Amino acid sequence: PIGNSLLRHSSAAMVRLVRDDLLSVMALREDLAFIRGDGTADTPTGLKTWTPVANWLAAIANGSAAVEAALRSLVSIVEDVDVGITSCGWIMRAATKNFLASLKDPVSGAYVFPSITQSGTLLGFPIKTTSQIPNNLGVGTNETEVYFADFNEVMIGDSMQIIVSSSSEAAYVDTGGNTVSAFQNDLTLMRAISEHDLAPRHDAALAGLNGVAWTL
Repeated sequence: PIGNSLLRHSSAAMVRLVRDDLLSVMALREDLAFIRGDGTADTPTGLKTWTPVANWLAAIANGSAAVEAALRSLVSIVEDVDVGITSCGWIMRAATKNFLASLKDPVSGAYVFPSITQSGTLLGFPIKTTSQIPNNLGVGTNETEVYFADFNEVMIGDSMQIIVSSSSEAAYVDTGGNTVSAFQNDLTLMRAISEHDLAPRHDAALAGLNGVAWTL
């Protein structure tokens, strides 16, 4: 909802600002669905739900040896299923990437994963970060998730068109559960609809873990 007073006393740039903000929020929601969605209520099923139970490592401690072994295990899981290994990569929180970049060998003092700072890669594969992955999971509320996959095996179905519409006569339900009339309250409502879904060609190409205290 946008107050019509704002629209009456501003330029068309304000409408574009609201539209762009709406699309930005939708993109974040799409990220969340594609990564962690459970497929309920007509929403996409995400990578976490598609990943086979055997490909998910639980509650990995944050010592350098345990971390390195777990990450190499994820790579091995995907490599061992004989997929193409053509577009592999990692998804994690930025705080997790920075934790891994700061991890040092307790004996030599050398960085365990220097390539993160040098080239943005981990074990030879690129890293993408998003705040849509929580860092308060697990019984201690201090776990986060790390995903590794051959993304050439991940298919996204998209209508390729976002439908944006507006109305000064419609109604909406606010966060308190109240129905609000745009006409009565001199508002303009903007709505955007996007249709998409995600599925892997081979779910064995997906792997992940829960890391305990893997964030800075």
